Order: sequence, then C-alpha cells, then structure tokens
Amino acid sequence: MTRELLLAAAVLAVVAACASTGTPTPPPSTAAAGSGSPTASPPSPRPSGITSEDAARVGPLAPARLTAVADAGGVRLTWPATGEDVGYYQCLRRTAPAGQWQPVDRTTADQRTCLDRPAGAGTYVYGVQAVSASGLASPITESRPVTIS
Repeated sequence: MTRELLLAAAVLAVVAACASTGTPTPPPSTAAAGSGSPTASPPSPRPSGITSEDAARVGPLAPARLTAVADAGGVRLTWPATGEDVGYYQCLRRTAPAGQWQPVDRTTADQRTCLDRPAGAGTYVYGVQAVSASGLASPITESRPVTIS
C-alpha cells in the first residue's frame, strides 16, 4: 500500500512539473518506468465482510423490547423476534430493584412467549436474551417492574 502511494505521488509530481513547463504529460507507465519503480498494477480485489469463523464469535442482537404482564397467578413475557439466527431465548427474573438474575425458562427460537410462576408475592423485573447456536448471548432486554400480590 505504501509503495502504491509513493508511486501515485511520483506520477502527480511529474504531471505537475510537465504542466508548469508546458511539456506533454507522459503516460503513467512511462512515468513509473522513469522513476525506477515497477509498473503499478490495479489493486487486487479484497474480500469484504467477515468470515464464518468471525460470525460465530458475534452474539445475536437483543430483543427490541420485553413485555411482562401479570396473568392468572403468573407473569406472561412476550418479545419480538430479533431477525437473526437464534438458537433459543433465555428468560430471566430478578427481584426489583436490583436482585441477581435467575433463569426462569428457555424457549425455542420460534417461541417468543414465556409464562413464569414466581414462588411468592413481590416486585420483579424480567429479562430475555437471545442465544446463538454457538452459545453466545445478547445483552439482556429488561421489562418494567411487575408486582405480584
């Protein structure tokens, strides 16, 4: 890459010198040969994007939102699909305002609802995260606090 930049700078210098003296500009291959540098070849195409190995190390996107609603002695969680290849969704619960996350359930990739039956009354925050087939998890999407009486 550096050699290509130096070659381009040399060509521009020759063009500028010829323009100031009125001399016709030589073709780029002549200028390159006159400068002692090899003739420049067009840049080779480079692959774009990431490899499949790199993709396997990237976790999926988190669900955009999580709705948690008290439902017949439990809490029903619903969320939209992430639009990515997801192995499963992990549903979580913690006591509000800042308890430790505890796993509630695991759903299949096409199932985006979960019913939790917490052990007792209290205020809970729910979370869901998408998990890839290789086990990488998205950040947790949190619900608003839900109070069970």
